[in-house]
Amino acid sequence: MSKIRRLSVFPMILKNEWVFRISVSDHSNIMVFAMNIKDPSLFMIRYFQEEEQAVAFIDEAAEGKHIDPI
Repeated sequence: MSKIRRLSVFPMILKNEWVFRISVSDHSNIMVFAMNIKDPSLFMIRYFQEEEQAVAFIDEAAEGKHIDPI
């Protein structure tokens, strides 16, 4: 396991009722943090290796597709 030496944190993105924060490490690991602005107890953290998968997750999460029913 190697240390992260550089981490890029991007400005938040507001999409529908969700705020997304994206970070990319020097090893091209992508972390997406998502929080619902109407109910902050609804949040998700996902990790990706591929940008396309991260983008697809953001689009789907903004539509509410990744919320587990209670």
